[in-house]
Amino acid sequence: GMAHVVWRPWTGQAERALKLLGLASGHSALRDETQQEFIAPILADLRAKLPPEEVAAGLERGRALQLESVVAEILGEASGRGAEQG
Repeated sequence: GMAHVVWRPWTGQAERALKLLGLASGHSALRDETQQEFIAPILADLRAKLPPEEVAAGLERGRALQLESVVAEILGEASGRGAEQG
């Protein structure tokens, strides 16, 4: 499904994916559809591959993040990749 398309770029970055899932799953704007279509399948995949305590710790770290700082970090990475390619 669509969740696997979203998940593919994060393969090999389980800790980062868990933090982002923790941030998203705790956000007040999260809709049930988003939880079911995107977050739940990716989280199930991570839970199948990682020890439960690692999953719990990653999600907890994500819940402590601030959305604005995460967006700024991602945008900074994207602009850095664009400069490297350009």
